[in-house]
Amino acid sequence: MDPDGQVKLAWSNEETELVGAVAIADFRDQQQLESIGNGRYIYAGSGQRRVLASGTDGIGTIVSKQLEASNVDLSQEFGDLILIQRGFQASSQVVSVSNDMIQQLFGIRGQG
Repeated sequence: MDPDGQVKLAWSNEETELVGAVAIADFRDQQQLESIGNGRYIYAGSGQRRVLASGTDGIGTIVSKQLEASNVDLSQEFGDLILIQRGFQASSQVVSVSNDMIQQLFGIRGQG
């Protein structure tokens, strides 16, 4: 597949054959897209949508044989991870202190 969205077959004799093209849809109101699972969406709205060839009218291009870059902010995720770990440590400390207090209570009650 080339950046224009044209799908080509490459044969063993080094010939290529154009078999179709992939279009890109542009939805003005992206809130009207509903996920139906597995990265697929349906357009539930009645608003304007455009179906264009790759690279036309500022729609973007198709990049073949590439992985999508991560859309996660790693510094934010690591910060959240550290915050959660500290919360877990604090909870663990509370359980430990509660356990010690119960042991002391049973010790006092056993002596009396």
